Amino acid sequence: MNRLVKVMHLALTALALTGVLAAQQFTPKTIQFTGVPEFNTNELLAAAQLTPGATLQASELDKHTKLLMDSGMFGSYSYSFEPESETLIFKLTPSSNLYAVRYTNLPIELTPQVMANIHARAPLFHDKLPNAGGTLDAVIAALQAEFTSRGIHATVTPSPYFDPELNSVTAIQITVTQPAVVIGVLNVEGVSPQLADALKKIYAPFTGTSFNSNESISTLQQRLESFYTDRGYANVKVKVAQASEPVLTADKIEVPFNVKIVEGHTYKIGFIKLNSKIQIQQTKIDNALHPHAGDPVTGANLRDLMTIVASTYKARGYLKCKVTPKVIADEKSDTADYQIDVDPGPLYTMGDVAFEGFPEDLALALKNNWSIPAGAPVNFPYAYSYVVKFSQHDQSTTSRLAGAKMGYVLTADPKTHVVKIIYRLEQ
Repeated sequence: MNRLVKVMHLALTALALTGVLAAQQFTPKTIQFTGVPEFNTNELLAAAQLTPGATLQASELDKHTKLLMDSGMFGSYSYSFEPESETLIFKLTPSSNLYAVRYTNLPIELTPQVMANIHARAPLFHDKLPNAGGTLDAVIAALQAEFTSRGIHATVTPSPYFDPELNSVTAIQITVTQPAVVIGVLNVEGVSPQLADALKKIYAPFTGTSFNSNESISTLQQRLESFYTDRGYANVKVKVAQASEPVLTADKIEVPFNVKIVEGHTYKIGFIKLNSKIQIQQTKIDNALHPHAGDPVTGANLRDLMTIVASTYKARGYLKCKVTPKVIADEKSDTADYQIDVDPGPLYTMGDVAFEGFPEDLALALKNNWSIPAGAPVNFPYAYSYVVKFSQHDQSTTSRLAGAKMGYVLTADPKTHVVKIIYRLEQ
């Protein structure tokens, strides 16, 4: 298979050979691995194809070690043999190029049995993969074998996933590239006759569109919920689930959905409680909920409020915040109260900012006017539009940048959440 990224040369530590290990053959009764507690001994033995108690030729050991290094999961290694205890010890360090896994359009459920089948082929695979190497290849081969066992001849391809908000690679995504994977039949239950035709206009267009493991179900569910909440059905329950097996046609894989709806009835919207640690101006809340005096609050108004809350948090450095409404229905008064909860997620702080390709004086002016000091929370809306807004307030800058292509690269350390931004100008 094609490599995603050219494999970098690894700086391997010198081998610690003892007199016994340098002999023609030796028999380690015990094999130990240190430095990588995320893997158990059986997984590492399977990856290295080693068996305690088996006699090894000294020349063979490098071949077994190469299997570990070719997996892509490790950055460096050394090994030694202790003759008194007859123990072979490997010292390993994890690779710096391991990423979370994102399944783009996988039409089969990753049941415990499916994951066990993958693990049998790729014993070092848990929840992260390298950008290239034997473990990545083994996972792809295992998934293709899983499709074959179901009578589906599919091509599964790995690629880097670029987080659009961080503008950097944050995962290895796995995609079925052949045949096309689309949304199939939607089996919808629980719709009242008076709403059936209008609701069908919402969900029918989904059939035949590209299936996305991360977005299709949630998007359809949100659309259906919005349809009901906009009509006053504040306590509607919508459950969208992938049907058990995909349907194979001549040129595509169709993923059918089961949709179950419990409509409830219409409610008047009552009290709205915002659980936010960051204070939001009451005027913004009022304008979102009541854009026109005397109009009732609708689902669209509530979504506008959630957008304002999310934007407020992103301006304070909480890029990954989640805003979730919770309905508290009172059946006696037919009133629905809303509790809007905020999960801020990690705080992203400012690291370096640079301006590449700009004239020297303009780069200096942009640097001097930058208002987020190092270590402070990142105002992401400010950062996204900084150069454009700067040029709008300076006529000479606007003319100098006319026709130029501007962009930026924003990256964040996955552990410290320190952000680096590079603005680039291409004439």
